[in-house]
Amino acid sequence: MTESVSPIRRFSSRRQKLAHSFLTERLRGAKAYDRIAGYFCASIVEAAPEALQAVERPVHVVCNSGLQAQDVSMARAAAAALHQEM
Repeated sequence: MTESVSPIRRFSSRRQKLAHSFLTERLRGAKAYDRIAGYFCASIVEAAPEALQAVERPVHVVCNSGLQAQDVSMARAAAAALHQEM
């Protein structure tokens, strides 16, 4: 019996640091970044800031509403910095 190989590779921050194993490398040269996340945490912005800033179009993250105050502050600060830059 041959084993089928799934074309979908799943990454989990519980098993490895996503900034190094996945995110930074995949964002290099990216035109856009859309992500569906169970929970959003500001650590993604802290983990790969240069890679995220280099994305040409807006970065979209769809997640649940279980945000912590630090996450909301980080998102507001990023939006304010972007607005000021424009």
